[in-house]
Amino acid sequence: MRVAVLYAGDIRTWNKCRENQLRNIPGEKDLYFYTYTEPENTIYKKFIQASLWNGVWDDRYAANKHPWIDTSRVMKIWENLYNGFQMIPREYDVYVKSRCDIELNGEIEFNKFTYPPNKVYIPKGSDYENGVNDQFAFGSYEAMEKYFSVHSNHPKMFEDGLRFHTEYYIFKNLERQGVTIERIDIYNSIVR
Repeated sequence: MRVAVLYAGDIRTWNKCRENQLRNIPGEKDLYFYTYTEPENTIYKKFIQASLWNGVWDDRYAANKHPWIDTSRVMKIWENLYNGFQMIPREYDVYVKSRCDIELNGEIEFNKFTYPPNKVYIPKGSDYENGVNDQFAFGSYEAMEKYFSVHSNHPKMFEDGLRFHTEYYIFKNLERQGVTIERIDIYNSIVR
């Protein structure tokens, strides 16, 4: 199976996590980086420098948001993820979204899964505020396109009264589009 892996945002501890991810995301894979800095010591298919958050607070969402969430920063992250996904051609069997600073506790056997347009696979754990893990996910092109569409769909969710929180909005965005979330028996952990 041909696998495309998207990394977006901060590189953070990529140098510590790189070997773990390359081992546990097996097979023929191309790495795409839409990050703030170029990854070191890494062979990749494409790198585009992502635009940084400008530090300007958008208070439209202040009335109904989780107190720890910086809505402007989250929206910039979603924009970068969406833009990063757009640079990947539709020629792969599997599309993976991963943070640079996570390790997986085991190898993902991609050939054991099916890839319909309405199913996304997410590791168990790391769910917050009634949402789903937003650190790692994979699926077909169509399914992952829906996953990344939280970038354009979040205003409607807020208008509908949903409390702004990163993981919760990803969950609700998938649910509203009829995407099934299947949990895999792999866990991921953030490495700082």
